[in-house]
Amino acid sequence: NVKAPAEIQMHSTISRLNAFSTPCLLLIMALAVTISVLSYLQRVDPEVQIEVHSIDHLKRSRQGMGEQALMQFRVNADFRPVWNWNVKDIYVAIVASYNTTGAMYPNRMK
Repeated sequence: NVKAPAEIQMHSTISRLNAFSTPCLLLIMALAVTISVLSYLQRVDPEVQIEVHSIDHLKRSRQGMGEQALMQFRVNADFRPVWNWNVKDIYVAIVASYNTTGAMYPNRMK
C-alpha cells in the first residue's frame, strides 16, 4: 500500500471556484465582444417617405416665440431592416423647417 504524502492536500473551495469562474467569465466577455461587433456591422438605413398634403392655419404662437401651423402629412416607413435581435425600441422624430421670403409676422425689436 502506497500512501500519499501528508503535504498533498485537496484543492480549496476558492481555487475550485476560480477554476470554474475564469473560463465562464472569458466566455461571457467573448460573447459581449461578438455582440458588439455584429451590432456595428448590421447598420442599415430604413426606407422612409414623407408626403405633405396640406399646411393650414399659419399663425403666431401665443407666447410670441415663433409660428404654429396645422399640417397634414403621410409617413410611409419600413423599419424592419433596423429591427433585429438587439433592438428593444425605435424612436422616430419628424423635424420640419422652412424658409420664407417675407415673414408672416416680422420680428420686432422690443
